[in-house]
Amino acid sequence: MLGLTSPDARSKALATLDTYWATAEISGVALVDMGVWHWMYAHPTASPAELKAATLQIARDLWNRYYAPVFHRRDVTLLAIYSHMISDMLYLPDYPIGHLIGFQVEEHIRKVGDFGGEYERMTKFGNLAPDLWMKNATGKPVGPEALLAATQRALIETAIPD
Repeated sequence: MLGLTSPDARSKALATLDTYWATAEISGVALVDMGVWHWMYAHPTASPAELKAATLQIARDLWNRYYAPVFHRRDVTLLAIYSHMISDMLYLPDYPIGHLIGFQVEEHIRKVGDFGGEYERMTKFGNLAPDLWMKNATGKPVGPEALLAATQRALIETAIPD
């Protein structure tokens, strides 16, 4: 319609890897957000300096658990970068869930092959809890399976031969 060429298999695979990385990155930040708010409720009289120290420790702990095994670098505080998590409470966990939902819907529509019909069918469900909406839309609850399976395929498709 716009005169653009259709994406080839490699560009689709690279787009999948981009979605995976974006989801993995913001998931760590979301975990820090939840950990910091949990900490603040447990320490209601904490000073700003104590909050900063706790935030950095939470970020280090999460990095060491989930990212250090991949990047081979410990005690990184990068996941604490979103300082506005304090003023805009608990919105960061919405992002990884949104990535998963978007990818799961795209994968379902791609398999069915009828964008218009599926889009119309899905949007008729209305305002439901995300899991119930997703079960109606794709037959499965919200989850990482679609993105993880596609990421595994993308890694194989983009592998550089020996």
